[in-house]
Amino acid sequence: MDLKTGYQYAFKRIKGKSDGQYKGRKVYFGRVSLSEDNVTEKGNQLFIELYEFDKWVKNGEKSGPNRNYSIAIDLTGLSNHKKTKILNELTFATIDQKSDKDKETKKKAYIFFLGDPPKKDDAYLFTVYENYVVCRYDEILPTVNSEK
Repeated sequence: MDLKTGYQYAFKRIKGKSDGQYKGRKVYFGRVSLSEDNVTEKGNQLFIELYEFDKWVKNGEKSGPNRNYSIAIDLTGLSNHKKTKILNELTFATIDQKSDKDKETKKKAYIFFLGDPPKKDDAYLFTVYENYVVCRYDEILPTVNSEK
């Protein structure tokens, strides 16, 4: 990446349809799902479901998100310490969001990761590169392009 490139071009927020808007390896981020089963382990991969989704759908009496995004972390090169650290950060971020009594806050539980975009065969699954993952409960401020 060119050192003169603003950080707003190095980071990409995950939201909306996966219509090829996610291109290349970069730091992606999105809100974490607050459901109790937002983490699953299958084989040598850890999957974390995000709150971000394709669209909101209504099915009869029920309505909810359709096609949530998720990320996959390869466990083969991950130490138990690093895995525990990721899971603890995720837990603390979601607990902080659930327990925050400030109704005006714009803080959310976010996950940031260096990763590769979804492939055509699974348009809603990001792959984490080299296990670079961090979770935080914070507010994301809008970026401003300082270049004229």
